[in-house]
Amino acid sequence: EGGLDRVRYTGNTVLMPTALKSRKHGLEITFSQKLDAELANDPESFAVKASDIRWTQGYGSGEYQIGHRKSTNPPKGWTTMNIKSAKLLADGKTVFVEVENMQPVHQMEISVDLETVEGYVIRTKIHSTVHVVE
Repeated sequence: EGGLDRVRYTGNTVLMPTALKSRKHGLEITFSQKLDAELANDPESFAVKASDIRWTQGYGSGEYQIGHRKSTNPPKGWTTMNIKSAKLLADGKTVFVEVENMQPVHQMEISVDLETVEGYVIRTKIHSTVHVVE
């Protein structure tokens, strides 16, 4: 479940992510167009950072580094997650991004810098919550 924000018809080729799945060892990201294999297979084409929030009786929460959910005083901020590898799958549109220490997080930001096989640039950020890793 999720949503897309600010999508509007322009008459141009659609250049965007169309699906995101969390996996045991990373993320599976599908795009609207076939991707340039060299960039899609380059782990430096992706960056992932994440943070958690605190469930309290009060409204709102700060952002806390991941891996400290049981701590009474977790460190504030975002955690950069190490990208171990990236692999373009057989459909030419889906990339498996292997993320070290993949785990549920309240907030995840995935930065993408790719090109399609036609040379169109796909540079975007994907925001998500990871509830489970399959």
